[in-house]
Amino acid sequence: MSDSELSNAGDYAALANLQHVACGLYIWEWVSNLDYEFQYFFGKPTRRRWTMWVYVLCRYFTLGFIINLLIVLNTRLSLNCIAWIRFQLLLPYMGILMASFLIVIRAVAIWNRHRVVMVIAVTSLLAQLSILIHSVAIAKAIWDVETQTCVLINNIPTSLPMLSAVFAIDAFQLLVTLVGLYVRREGRGFGMWDLLWKQGLAWLALAAAAELPTVIILTLNLNEALHQLLQTPEVIILALAATSMYRMLTCYSSASCSDSPSQDSRTIELGAFRAADVRASRTNCLGNAEHIRTVEIEIQVDREARLA
Repeated sequence: MSDSELSNAGDYAALANLQHVACGLYIWEWVSNLDYEFQYFFGKPTRRRWTMWVYVLCRYFTLGFIINLLIVLNTRLSLNCIAWIRFQLLLPYMGILMASFLIVIRAVAIWNRHRVVMVIAVTSLLAQLSILIHSVAIAKAIWDVETQTCVLINNIPTSLPMLSAVFAIDAFQLLVTLVGLYVRREGRGFGMWDLLWKQGLAWLALAAAAELPTVIILTLNLNEALHQLLQTPEVIILALAATSMYRMLTCYSSASCSDSPSQDSRTIELGAFRAADVRASRTNCLGNAEHIRTVEIEIQVDREARLA
């Protein structure tokens, strides 16, 4: 075996070890937060929120990706690599799409369903979905005898457009969210505004840290093992960030935060960030106050955290 072949085998061995660690971390987190879903679906009757389905899909698409990856990492039997790679692209990218959807929901709610924001949001998600379909359709993989695994042979044209689009769309939607919070300065001082602002900044920094290095490595076109090095951690980081921030937001309370949706808490209206002592006339960024429609974002808070 030549030096290049030994180096290539070593790269794939290191990649497999990193992927096992990342998969184990996600499975641990997934199991740790199952009670949140059980309480919602099987606990005391609560108001059903359609955004919960986005949260669930994000978690389960990512779990499917983890299972699919562990199958190819731990089997020595020859697989149908074309079928495997299509699932290996479809599942994580759908998980990322659901994570982006959770960002879009915030932006739309904060801007009170402003038409421009809604058009941008829908267009962004459709663009991401179309690139996902294209990536899955053109994916090609073969069984590598040396590494005993399926190898994606056109990683750059398959992955780079999708990951670049995800980074651009997430960054833009997060900026839209932060701008929406900034122009509603009358909401400052309320815990909900502070939570959304801090989560927006953290999510933007995390998106840059998780997504940008992968895009740069793919653009440099170094080697196949390095191309895949950060893709699994990226998917897991984005899914964990999106779902954990959703749980924090839905559990928010000025006094305490429960681990599951509570029947005794109520849904508040986030859209205008209005409090009893805040005049609606001060909210002028989207027009006259009487024309502002308050949008319900699915946030469970106690009465002490009332904003409307």
